[in-house]
Amino acid sequence: MRQSRHYGRTNVLALVMVVGMLSIAGGEVQASSSLIIPVTPARNSEEGSPSLARRISPTLSSSACSVPGDYATIQEAVADLDCDAIAVSAGTYEEEITISRDLTVRGTGGTSVIKAPGVFMGSPRAILRVTAGASVTIEKLKITGPGPLDDDDGLIGVLVDHGAIATIRNNTITTLRPPGKEIGTGSNFIGVSVGSAANATTGIATIVQNRIENYQQAGIVIDGVGSSATVSGNIVLGTGLHTDGQAVSHGIQISRGAGADVVHNVVRDHRYQSLTRSAGILVFDAGDSLATLEHNTTLGNDIGIWVIGTDNAVIEHNGARDSVYDGIALENQNATSLGLAVNETTDGHSVRFNSTSRNGGAGIVLRSSNNNVVAVNRGKKNAETGVRLTCACDYTVNPSCAPGCGASPDFQPNAHGNTVTKNRYKNNGVGMVDESTGGSGPVGVDNNYARTGCKLYEPDKVL
Repeated sequence: MRQSRHYGRTNVLALVMVVGMLSIAGGEVQASSSLIIPVTPARNSEEGSPSLARRISPTLSSSACSVPGDYATIQEAVADLDCDAIAVSAGTYEEEITISRDLTVRGTGGTSVIKAPGVFMGSPRAILRVTAGASVTIEKLKITGPGPLDDDDGLIGVLVDHGAIATIRNNTITTLRPPGKEIGTGSNFIGVSVGSAANATTGIATIVQNRIENYQQAGIVIDGVGSSATVSGNIVLGTGLHTDGQAVSHGIQISRGAGADVVHNVVRDHRYQSLTRSAGILVFDAGDSLATLEHNTTLGNDIGIWVIGTDNAVIEHNGARDSVYDGIALENQNATSLGLAVNETTDGHSVRFNSTSRNGGAGIVLRSSNNNVVAVNRGKKNAETGVRLTCACDYTVNPSCAPGCGASPDFQPNAHGNTVTKNRYKNNGVGMVDESTGGSGPVGVDNNYARTGCKLYEPDKVL
């Protein structure tokens, strides 16, 4: 029954999780203990009794309920089938929420706070879960941890699984980590998780204009064949440098057959202390022709945009700056330990109109990545090169291989069949390097060049 007054706590969704972290040594991906974390569905929270009356809200629907006005908790309002929408007033609601029917949950902004409870009933641990084919809108809420003391089971802010469809808009999702100030070792701490290959479950989401921050593993993950998302206008903030033994973090991840349009996002501050690499945007074994990355800005990551084991992505109009290593990296990884088939390709991408600057390695690098179009990009003040075409290691032969072209069988074939044209470089270590014939610049027949705006094979002048 609805209550006229209550100071209870609440939340609105729940999540399913997937994703694994990729551990990279010397620019190559290797297996890590946090690679793929299987999860099992969480149990639904207890449902409240049906409502006796309906409230009218001009901003929601004619059958809107309010929390705490009508119900003490959000989950109780979810259980009232007469409520098509739930208005969450300012306050802190300490809840684990599962939604398995069509619904809108709307807060007032940063003052409507859904906080992780001290004890979770479901697994995986998700503050708000959308599941069972429901179509749900979640907006103007602050969804926050920290999670329980246990560092192994993780914590997801919003989970979308089992065929559900979610619109996640104008929220702040934060503090997905164990209590305390230090980053832990657990890898199941994710802001928004959509689908899971490990659990053979899918989700669809529109993730728009959220601020996602202070997570231990990943900001946004779209994972598994059949899962997809539009990720637009979000600010995704990592926690800076992680040291050896701590979880490896990425900003936005598209993986294991999933697809996504990732546009107009700002993704920054994902770094790792050792040879392991973190990425701002990671496309790992995603669905071929299903990944579009446009108009994103990456700042201060190990690698700005990293594409592995995926073909035919669109990578255009992005800005990749201040990476520890490369701005944009396309890499063919021959590593069965990651769940990829041997020699799974990273080919056929459109890499155009991007701007790279002040990266510690190359602005754009192709490691055994073939038949791409690299055109009309601008590279400035990248420490090594504006564009580099080179070989990837074969880690199934030599896990300690250092990237670059060397003697077989440690190395895969050099990048070939690429069209490189109309790019502009300024003040890079070297404008362009092609190692297909063991030399610098477009000197061989493996790749095609036209109107490349650099002084070939020479360090750019400091202007």
